[in-house]
Amino acid sequence: MGERRRRGQDTPAHDVESLRVFMEVVLAGSLSAAARKRGVATSAVSKRLAQLEKSLGVPLLVRSSRSMRLTEAGQALAERAPSALREVEDAFASARELGTATQGAVRVSAPVTLTEMHLAPLTADFLLAEPSMRVELVVDDRFVDPVKDGFDLVIRSGPATHVSLVVKKLARDSRVLCASPDYLKRAGTPATPEDLSRHNCMRHAFNDSSGRWALNVEGQGRTVLVRGNLRLNHGGALKAAVLRGLGIGYLPLFVVREELERGTLVRVLPQVEVEAPPFLIALHPYGRRPPRPVRGYLEYLAAHLPQRLGQPPLPR
Repeated sequence: MGERRRRGQDTPAHDVESLRVFMEVVLAGSLSAAARKRGVATSAVSKRLAQLEKSLGVPLLVRSSRSMRLTEAGQALAERAPSALREVEDAFASARELGTATQGAVRVSAPVTLTEMHLAPLTADFLLAEPSMRVELVVDDRFVDPVKDGFDLVIRSGPATHVSLVVKKLARDSRVLCASPDYLKRAGTPATPEDLSRHNCMRHAFNDSSGRWALNVEGQGRTVLVRGNLRLNHGGALKAAVLRGLGIGYLPLFVVREELERGTLVRVLPQVEVEAPPFLIALHPYGRRPPRPVRGYLEYLAAHLPQRLGQPPLPR
């Protein structure tokens, strides 16, 4: 019994292809007839049967030069194998269907403000175009682990590389310093990065927890320690406070683009680049070829998100 169990561990007893070959031999009546049907040498069929018998630890066929008959174990297997093979084929067909058609479910984690302003309407448009798809969009600014937390995609601002996850660049991400005209009239307009330390600078609780703003002045990196009386974990709420004239905000350009164009907000230190993660990215754990539902949603976002942000699409 112990030896049989060890042999069964060497090659899986449910080897589907070997089981198919076995049934073809049973139906054809001989190894040579099954081999001709498959277009292979008889030795290849014989080898498959030997592997299956070794895996199960029992002989399935008694063969002579002129005849072949099933053993008791072979008879039992032949009776049950057709229904088992049909179940396996149905399972394979279902998997192939999900892999070749844009249908199925995608679970996505995405930042709150980006979702409110852009991802929610884009996802609705995607689902109108692909009604067989389902998307669960979970909004949260904190970084989550797609494997541990059960997400197909995690959309965040970040670099274009990751140690263990595949990264898909969706759009460029730019940050700006801005304030309302009323605040600048009351508190003065900063002329240098160092002037920021004398202003009320409002920060995002997750993306800017250190209180240090990284700036680039004429190609030279510079870090400025800032202070403020309000920290928020929501970009839209942070923008609202800036619009009310509370202070200077450090915000994604896509959040304040319209206000800057209307003049209800003004860029602060426009000659200074704010150093931030360069891209809006999607991370997934699926390797080079994610499932078709994930790939379909990703391709849709990559094609349409830059346009909503007023950007040209990124190179493929």
